[in-house]
Amino acid sequence: MGLDVPEFKEADQRRLKEVMPPHAPTPKNPVDFAAGGMETMEEVRVVEMLASFDYIDGIITNVPTERNFSAPTLVGQQKTLLNGFDIFTRITEKYGKPVITLSWFVSDLVSGILRSAHIPMYDTPVDCALAMYALVRYAEIKKRPN
Repeated sequence: MGLDVPEFKEADQRRLKEVMPPHAPTPKNPVDFAAGGMETMEEVRVVEMLASFDYIDGIITNVPTERNFSAPTLVGQQKTLLNGFDIFTRITEKYGKPVITLSWFVSDLVSGILRSAHIPMYDTPVDCALAMYALVRYAEIKKRPN
């Protein structure tokens, strides 16, 4: 689609690797989330870290997983999940960069949270790429002199 997908700087690869599971490959762009072996907060940390990179203008990601095995109780797991999605829904505003999500295996609860935060969800990677392409084109049009 003509979108630039920059390689990560070496220092940024190391920072990302620190928050990835030990079995995950060295992060490239796109990031391999290690076959779903991550919990909500881990995935959110990765997405937020990507948003902090000055050379990344937007992010396409899966909706963070709804797994939280580190909390010992169901209530603790639910609080961790909600905290993670609270952080996730603020990334666009905090960094001024769009986040587009792939909505595989999303619960009604999380779907509602993302809809309320106006975070777009698409059913296929192609639809996500088309949405990002539309945002890039819109930004280009807005930059044109009147």
